[in-house]
Amino acid sequence: MKVEEKIGGGGGGGGGGQAVNGSRRRRRRRNGEDYEEEEEEQMMRKRTGRRVQATSTAIQRLFVACRTAFKGPGTVPLPPDVHVLRLLLDKMRPEDVGLSSDILFFKSRNAVNGTPRITYSTVYKCNNFSMCIFFLPPTAVIPLHNHPGMTVFSKLLVGSMHIKSYDWVDPVISTDSKGSSQLRLAKLVVDSDFTAPCNTCILYPTSGGNMHTFRAITPCAVLDVLGPPYSTEDGRDCTYYHDHPYTSDSGIGYALAKEFLKAGDNVIVCSRSGERVELAVQQLRQEFGEQHVWGTVCDVREGKDVKALVAFASDNLNYIDIWINNAGSNAYNYKPLAETSDDVLMEIVTTNTLGLMICCREAINMMLNQPRGGHIFNIDGAGSDGRPTPRFAAYGATKRSVVHLTKSLQPGMVTTDLLMSGATTKQAKFFINILAEPPDVVAEYLVPCIRSIPSSQSMKPTYIRFLTGLKAYSQIFSRLAFGARRNRYLIED
Repeated sequence: MKVEEKIGGGGGGGGGGQAVNGSRRRRRRRNGEDYEEEEEEQMMRKRTGRRVQATSTAIQRLFVACRTAFKGPGTVPLPPDVHVLRLLLDKMRPEDVGLSSDILFFKSRNAVNGTPRITYSTVYKCNNFSMCIFFLPPTAVIPLHNHPGMTVFSKLLVGSMHIKSYDWVDPVISTDSKGSSQLRLAKLVVDSDFTAPCNTCILYPTSGGNMHTFRAITPCAVLDVLGPPYSTEDGRDCTYYHDHPYTSDSGIGYALAKEFLKAGDNVIVCSRSGERVELAVQQLRQEFGEQHVWGTVCDVREGKDVKALVAFASDNLNYIDIWINNAGSNAYNYKPLAETSDDVLMEIVTTNTLGLMICCREAINMMLNQPRGGHIFNIDGAGSDGRPTPRFAAYGATKRSVVHLTKSLQPGMVTTDLLMSGATTKQAKFFINILAEPPDVVAEYLVPCIRSIPSSQSMKPTYIRFLTGLKAYSQIFSRLAFGARRNRYLIED
């Protein structure tokens, strides 16, 4: 993507800032209403090839409303202020910012050879907010990007474009605005074509990721109001993302549920995210029917949630033969321990250790009251065997505790080793390509093993390992000798 400012933008200082180019203001009165007008230069500047000046006070009203809404750096506008800004932008016309659909740029419908060049013009910028107009030729794309801690108003003035916006399903754990290279689940908020004139699109900072992407269908112009604007010094960097289609069969939990359903069992799934639960249940019911799968929201870190899960299971299934503790988190963190925040550590420890303890406690109490008893299976991971995990030390430490807790609760408990130990990025790609398997492959192996234990009526502790040492060594040898599995999931070079 090529984005450039056609005419240089200015920036004010703190507080209310100043108009670009330092132009003087003077008070005027029209139709009984006071307003500010630039004397030497209007707030809208001339653009090369588009020498049309704003003649309306609409942009001034928007400017004054922005000063009111964004009172200081980092201000989140109040709902009444958002409403005022929305109304002003909804009524904004191209002529209000010195544009016209008759301009040659907007008449062209031909696709641009090579990468379309996106240009923009800064209307106003200070520490509190910015106003900017982007000009996109046909097929031009502004990639998916975030707006950390920012409220964003986007008003399409001329042309047609496709807009997609997302919010994170799970809240951001770290306050660091820089994005993680790991996959995260996001929910689609907007995915529509817009043609001017149309209403304003708004992204809210409290919604989570507040990310969007623009794709021009025809030549178009869009007015963006950001408050506060991007600022590296204040930790508001712009991060770009790739969106990948998601189905709930992306995880081991869903894959296990599917295999149990194939075997004729009834299944309950849970997650702290209502969106995850709803999507998983919907897809599983489409394949296996409504009378075999149920779902509910449960945060394993909260005792009341897990108690509610037990009650939900009792109401729908009467008894539980198999309870699998699959919840785990590394808080999307792959930093050394010295660089890990308190919030990230709390997320990892409370989910992986406290959550496991609470779930085991409630599952044991439930099964003690069942005449037929039951079996609890704990899924461990990298670090559970005592090997170091330098890139995610906290995660490895919690997974080591899974083994200790499981042994302390014997007899009748099972752990499942699914992950490999940590390594450097280059080493990790090498081993992931050699050793990793899709969730459905793992589930196809594990579920028959798990189901065989209750049927055998054995209470002997059992450790089910998907990736055995012999299997790992044979796959490594095949890679070194024959180049097998190279670049299977990740490009290693």
